[in-house]
Parts: sequence; C-alpha cells; structure tokens
Amino acid sequence: MPRSARFLLIAAMIMVMSLPAFAQKRQSSSSGGPSSSSNLPTAPPVNPQLMKARADVTKAQTALDTLTAKLTSDYEASDEYTAAKKALADAADALNAAKVPVLAALKDAPEYKGALADEADAAKKLADLKASDSPRTQINAANDDLFKLSAVKGKLETQAYAADPGVQSAQTALQTAKENLNKLKTGFKASLPENADYAAAKKTLDDAQTKLASLAPKPNVMAGNR
Repeated sequence: MPRSARFLLIAAMIMVMSLPAFAQKRQSSSSGGPSSSSNLPTAPPVNPQLMKARADVTKAQTALDTLTAKLTSDYEASDEYTAAKKALADAADALNAAKVPVLAALKDAPEYKGALADEADAAKKLADLKASDSPRTQINAANDDLFKLSAVKGKLETQAYAADPGVQSAQTALQTAKENLNKLKTGFKASLPENADYAAAKKTLDDAQTKLASLAPKPNVMAGNR
C-alpha cells in the first residue's frame, strides 16, 4: 500500500474513533452540563398558611367595604340627610335666580358689552384657526387671548354680584347649606365605629392583617450586610 494511502487510512480511523466522545461532549455542553442546573435560583417553597392569610385579608377588606357602602347608602336615604341635600339644591337655585336680574342689568353697561364682543371675536378667531389647520403656535396664542378676555368678562360679573345684596344673601345661604351637609357626612363617618356590624368587620380585618404580618417572610439581615 502506498505511503500516502496508509496515512489517509490512519487519519480516517482516528476521526471515526473520536466521533462518540465529541458527540457526548457537545450534548453535555448544550444541556448546560450536570452542574449548570445547580446554579439556577430555586423558587421559595409555597407557604399555605401565608397564602391563606393573604386571602383572608382580601376577603375581610371586601366585606368591610361592602358593609360601609351599604351603611352609607342607608344613611343618605334618611330624612335628615335628604332634607339637608334638598336644602343645598334649593340654595343653589336661589343663588342662580338672584343673579339673573343683576346680569341683565350688566348687559346694558358699555364696558360689559365691549367685553362680550371681544370674547366673541376671540372665540371666532380660535375656531377659524383650528378649522384651517393653522400652526399650533398660532392656535395656542389665540387660546390664551380668549382665556384672558373671558377672565375680563368674568371679573365684571363678579364685581356686579358682589355689589348686589340679594346675590350676597343667596351666596351666604348656599355656603351655610354646604356646611350643614358636610357636617352630616363627617358625623356619619365618625359614628361608624359605634355600629356593631362595622366594628365586627373592622376587627376581622385588623386580626387578618396582624396574622398576615406575623407570617410574612422576614428580611435576612445577615445576607443584606454581606
């Protein structure tokens, strides 16, 4: 056999003998090796008591919220609350009615007429700019102008209302009605702990939260200082 042929034959035999070892090494490398799985972080064990405690807190919170909503709805249907709410609505209507003649007289004032015209012109200019898809800078400037002119008109109205005794009296009555309704709301919230059902539901929630806190994992102080 020629020398070159013997060399090729020996080389082929070496390659064939090396294939199993190479395949095993490649398989081990692709699977991460026997030690790779040991480097992965392990999930903490499930604590059934902790999971139940969390569910108990959610259940207790839902029960308390539902009870509070029912107690609130019942109170707002009471004669005391509905009367106060009606008094507030009546006071608001009375204020609006008191403003009508004042505003009617103001419309005859030249200064107010000018303010109304300026506001109307500014509003039209803004609408035209938006309709023509004008640059944003122009639209913003026109919007600012409209805001300023509306403020001028509003100031004139405020001054006229402040000078009218009927409007001032109606505003005082409206403020009093608001305060009375707010007092009822505050008093109702303060009385909730005196309700037996509410107190029991609140205690159930407090106990559930306390138990959950006792079961929650504690931070590893030593590990945090490493």
